[in-house]
Amino acid sequence: MVLTAVAVSRGFGRPVSAISAANIDAKLVGISTFIASIFGPWASTFARLSIAHLLLQVPQQKASRVVLWSIIVFNMAMLVGANVVQHFQCRPIRARWDYVDDAKYFHPEVVRNLDSAFVAAGMINDAIFAILPSVLIWRLSRDRVEKLLLSLLMGLGLGAVATGIPRIVTIQSYDAGSDEVLAAVLDMAMPNYLW
Repeated sequence: MVLTAVAVSRGFGRPVSAISAANIDAKLVGISTFIASIFGPWASTFARLSIAHLLLQVPQQKASRVVLWSIIVFNMAMLVGANVVQHFQCRPIRARWDYVDDAKYFHPEVVRNLDSAFVAAGMINDAIFAILPSVLIWRLSRDRVEKLLLSLLMGLGLGAVATGIPRIVTIQSYDAGSDEVLAAVLDMAMPNYLW
């Protein structure tokens, strides 16, 4: 959030026409958002892994444990994949925030599709971790009201799933060549900050 606040203070998220030239620092915006894009997947992945670890502590059938371990491995693979994409979509890396002669970039459609795939995978994981604990909670010998309240609390994770839908739509309509790139990039990230 601090990195995003720094980027916003230098023009990130605002239309270029509404920012004075003295207040734009594209290099600082680029560096801040690049660092945030590296740490963001780590935060969400480890939040999911903590829920999986918690669920592994609950006695359950072997099949459920295999599913949880599969989800953990899948999340770690997605984390590595997201970081690889972040590091290799621009060569050299500093081309993400500075002009570099002869820089090499992934095709914009490839980046859009990879970003959408990462968001969709996160949505699926969030849905699983919102629903799976409820299944386990209803097997406990607790009061019905208590089970219902715990299920509702765990189900709040479905809000994270809902924020992925507008994010995928925004990613697919993103135009990297737009004059309003500072505003458009924030639109892609904002659903994550709202949740």
